[in-house]
Amino acid sequence: MKKIITLFSFAFLILASPVLAQEDFQAKTGSSQDVLVGDSVSFDAGSSTIPDNTEPAYTWWFGDGVSAKGERVTHIYKRAGSYEVKLNIQVNDRTSEASTQVRVYRYENILVTDETIADDRIKPLIEQAEENDILLTVVTPPTTAVTVSEGMARSTLDKRLSLERAPLVFVWANGTKGTDALTNLGQLISGENPDEKRKFHMEEKGMVLITDQSFSIVARPAQTAFNVLRPAYVLLVKSDALPALVKTKSANEATEVIREQKAQFWNLGPHSERAVSKLAPWNALSYVVNALVNWGVPTSSIVLILMLPIVATLLAFSRQVIGMKAFGIFTPAAVTLSFLAIGLKYGVLIFIVILLAATGSRILIRKFRLLYLPRMALVLTAVSFAVLALFGVSGLLLKQTGALAFSVFPILILASLAEQFVEAQIRLGLRAAAILTFETLLLSVVSTLIIQWDALQSLIVGFPELILITIPINILLGRWTGLRLSEYIRFRKLLFPVR
Repeated sequence: MKKIITLFSFAFLILASPVLAQEDFQAKTGSSQDVLVGDSVSFDAGSSTIPDNTEPAYTWWFGDGVSAKGERVTHIYKRAGSYEVKLNIQVNDRTSEASTQVRVYRYENILVTDETIADDRIKPLIEQAEENDILLTVVTPPTTAVTVSEGMARSTLDKRLSLERAPLVFVWANGTKGTDALTNLGQLISGENPDEKRKFHMEEKGMVLITDQSFSIVARPAQTAFNVLRPAYVLLVKSDALPALVKTKSANEATEVIREQKAQFWNLGPHSERAVSKLAPWNALSYVVNALVNWGVPTSSIVLILMLPIVATLLAFSRQVIGMKAFGIFTPAAVTLSFLAIGLKYGVLIFIVILLAATGSRILIRKFRLLYLPRMALVLTAVSFAVLALFGVSGLLLKQTGALAFSVFPILILASLAEQFVEAQIRLGLRAAAILTFETLLLSVVSTLIIQWDALQSLIVGFPELILITIPINILLGRWTGLRLSEYIRFRKLLFPVR
């Protein structure tokens, strides 16, 4: 009998030994991860089961041809794709292996939902975004939140890194929870310190509010949310537009796609602040601006058009009241547009290079006594070579490729100024021409800074009727009969004689 019991015990130990060994030694890698290209991904084998009194050797293979050793390692993926990460743990002559998945994306957007949006409606959106290398991070409110909207806002802010780099935030909730969540998010962000707030770049993000309610009902609270959050826009869409929108990678692309789909939408921003109220004679222009934006006209173009009367009034004021002649009113306005397209720094640099090239070439060819048009053709040729030389220095020596990225048309506008400058030198002399050019440059720089002033842009787009004030101002300037400020300075000895 004892022999039979011993035999059974021996057989049990033989059969159970693999199970006991597995419980004694098992590699574990942790759960799968979704990251972006360039993220530092952490891997931890600390949850693995290791035999006591042993010194394990950990080896990781990240699936992209790179490996590392250690219990805890980090890795950065340089290309998008799905990777199988393998872990090998060696203990004496025993080995245990485990694996996990890492999905690497190029882009990330955020989808904020409440408890009314079922998972089977969200999962297809995640898959559609994934097909376009977009990580769609889903944010839901915690059950402990005081209100659903506040929970949605706080959960979104907790995803700080995702919120910083996501160009689009989709909000899908029942009733007014979505607009309330955006308003609460804006209030939470406004409580951050200035350095932290700047990291979010809210002015570059698009907020897409999915609602099945009438847009006219949602527009007012959504406009309030925009005023608090101040993103690039708040887009009101229906749920059937989501499959196309989750595939977009930027705020501008989202508006282009929604127009191509010919889906119903409203685009809310500074332009619509007054248009969502009742139509009246004093806000009719706001309705026009709002309609233009919804028809696809870029907001930047509308801002530029609305700013032009202000710039023209400023130039008229500088001529009639201050006495700065410049090269008329059209040339400073055209130079201002060029500075806006090129950038103020590069614009001023090209402006100076063109004038130096025009003056130098005029001096060199003056002794040939050529007719006016052939002479100007040679001057413009010299200007062209000077601009090309500037591009060469910027691109090859200074590595400043930003100077090469803009259109040639703003440069042609600046180059046309060379003819006026040379003509002024011929008629008035170098000193007078230099003064006119300096005044033109000064007025253009001031006008550019005014147009780029964010507060003024928001005010004008939100209240476009304000540009009508320039009409009576210009009428008053047109009837100005007093002395100009420069004349007071010029004739100060006559006007204020010293006794």
